[in-house]
Amino acid sequence: MDKNKWLNLILGVFSFYTIFSVLEVIMGHYGNRVISVAPGSTEISENWYWLISFIVALTLSLLVIIFFCRPRAPIFVGLAVLIGGCLAMFPKLYSTIIHLDKYFRQEGTSAALYLLPHVVIIVGALIALYIAWLSNRIGAASAAATA
Repeated sequence: MDKNKWLNLILGVFSFYTIFSVLEVIMGHYGNRVISVAPGSTEISENWYWLISFIVALTLSLLVIIFFCRPRAPIFVGLAVLIGGCLAMFPKLYSTIIHLDKYFRQEGTSAALYLLPHVVIIVGALIALYIAWLSNRIGAASAAATA
C-alpha cells in the first residue's frame, strides 16, 4: 500500500482519538465553565458534552490531515474518523447497544435518541470523506490553474 494512505489512516485515528479524549477530560472537569465562556451561551446538559467534543475533534483532526497529508486518501480519512470515533466513544456505544432493549421498553420510540452517538460517528466519517475528497479536488484545480 501507498505510504501516504497509511499516514492518512494513522494520523486520522490518533489525532481524532487524542483530541476527543483530551476534550472529554476537560469537559468533564470544567464543562460548564468552558461552555459559559461563549457569548450568548446557555446551560448545556452534561449528556451533550460528547457531541461538542466530537465536533471539535473532527474539525481539528481534519485540519491536521489536510495540513500534513498531500494528497489525501478520502477512504482512509473517513475510515480513520470512523475507527477513532468508535475507539473514543466505545463505552457509550457499547452501553447503548447492551441497554437498547430496556430503553425501548421504557421509553418507546423516543429511545431512538440513544442511538444518536452511532449516527453522529457515521455522519462524521462521511463528512471527513467528503472534505478529504473536496480538498484534493480543490488542490488539483489550483495546481492546474497555476500551471
